[in-house]
Amino acid sequence: MDKPQRNPWQGSSRLSLGLLFGVIAISAAIIITSLMLVIDQGRSLAQPNDPHSLWKGYNLQHNIRRLDAMVQQPAPAAQVLTQLRVLQSQITLLNMNTPFEYMPVLGAQARQDLLALQQQVQGWVTAMSAGEATPVLEGIRRDLPASLQNIHRMMNVIENANTNRNDEHRQHMLAYFDHLTWLLLGLAVGGSLLVGYLLMFILRLRSMRSHLEEANHNLERRVDERTRELSILASMDMLTGLYNRRTVIERANHWLAQHDDGGAVLMLDLDHFKQINDNYGHQAGDKALKYVARLMKEQLRDKGLFGRMGGEEFAILLFAVDEQQALATAESLRLGISQLQCRFDEVLIPLSASVGIAYRLDERHVDPLIARADKALYRAKHEGRNRVVA
Repeated sequence: MDKPQRNPWQGSSRLSLGLLFGVIAISAAIIITSLMLVIDQGRSLAQPNDPHSLWKGYNLQHNIRRLDAMVQQPAPAAQVLTQLRVLQSQITLLNMNTPFEYMPVLGAQARQDLLALQQQVQGWVTAMSAGEATPVLEGIRRDLPASLQNIHRMMNVIENANTNRNDEHRQHMLAYFDHLTWLLLGLAVGGSLLVGYLLMFILRLRSMRSHLEEANHNLERRVDERTRELSILASMDMLTGLYNRRTVIERANHWLAQHDDGGAVLMLDLDHFKQINDNYGHQAGDKALKYVARLMKEQLRDKGLFGRMGGEEFAILLFAVDEQQALATAESLRLGISQLQCRFDEVLIPLSASVGIAYRLDERHVDPLIARADKALYRAKHEGRNRVVA
């Protein structure tokens, strides 16, 4: 007789069904939990950059401009001291809440600039508290424009630091999606009834990963572009578009170390610039500086490097020139400035400049040349201005 066929579910059907539904329940629980984690991570990524450090930076800019207005009026010393103390607290908060570590090079420079500003404000507060109001107000008027430029560069660094922090979060999210994809594949094998759903979910995850990779690529490109922009801004004078003091000195030192063939340093200072600001306003003074910068670009583009050292003072390093050539260049520049048609509110502003020249001997560093050119410039001022002295 044929043996009756054995039912595979006989005797263990309830156990098998229990195991099957157990696998399904565990798979569904893990999938739901995974979905909740993904949604939570996605919500965190969708949040904008932390605005606190940016807000504190903009508030600091506003209060520095307010301090500038107070010392220009001038305001009472007590009001200035109160404003300085406000700046102290704002600088401390900005230093504590800004993720400078996400911009290793520029962030370190920005933090250094912020600490320097903090020390400067502390010195002003100490001097004001000791009753030295007049010299402190003069120092504030002199140094605040440079502080505002540093804060402007710092704001770009803060914005990029926040962007880098979010970019790092996105990198972690990409790694999380990779691990989750393999987990879901394993669950699909264990839970045959959920295979179709799991496959659809995996396809969605991969699509999300592709979008995130594209977003990450775009962010990296933007960070690279902003980094290049910041590098350029850090080397330039914002008003005139010329090199700033630090860049002039660095590039001049590099050229002097690489070349032995002559050269000269010119220090140029606009005459009676304070009277221009007093009589016509600071906007007129800024316009005069721009006119001079444009003339320097036209006359000196291929002859050397040049930049604004601060205020109305400019420095020029002429490449491979002898004394006669340096003197001719300085005279041409002085004459060109005296002939500039600088108009402000339909008023012609007369301009002139004094120039001091230091011919290179065997210097490998620009500081001694600048010192000698400054002495020559002082003599030009003392002898009546609007002249060149070597």
